[in-house]
Amino acid sequence: MTGDGQVPKTPRAREPWHTAQSAALPYRWSPGGPQILLVTSRSTRRWVVPKGSVKSGMSSSASAALEAYEEAGVHGRIMRTPVGMYAYSKKNGRRGQLCLVQVFPLRVQRILRDWPERRQRRREWSTFAIARERVHEAALKRILLRFEARLLLCADGEGRKPQVMRQVPLCGGLR
Repeated sequence: MTGDGQVPKTPRAREPWHTAQSAALPYRWSPGGPQILLVTSRSTRRWVVPKGSVKSGMSSSASAALEAYEEAGVHGRIMRTPVGMYAYSKKNGRRGQLCLVQVFPLRVQRILRDWPERRQRRREWSTFAIARERVHEAALKRILLRFEARLLLCADGEGRKPQVMRQVPLCGGLR
């Protein structure tokens, strides 16, 4: 965090206790509207989005897509531009570690029955409203709210996946 309490625009490891992470925001369209896939964390069993440290030699978005595969067992189309960033404190031994997380939407195209962390986590599709109730980080709740609004802007009046999204520039990467 900066001196004024704001999260910097890009997640840089400014101090030894800062870690740059990336997260996937796996979503899909259901007949009732957009849904998000949450997973449980391994240690606290809280509901989170798939996230982890940015892997060496990978872009932040590619690393987020890998986390979605490992933690949630999904493949899809990842956006290269984050829709937001949040910070959280992770317990690391005796001291806390500030993690700065960039969040990348991932339109799910394939849901796997078998994936690396299937025995360590639960995954569950939910509405964005329920997801906002389940996650703990206030900034992540705001990211979910803004992203849902963006998806619905691109949808028809019934909240269904739009057939054509060319009219609204925001929608280009959401197909």
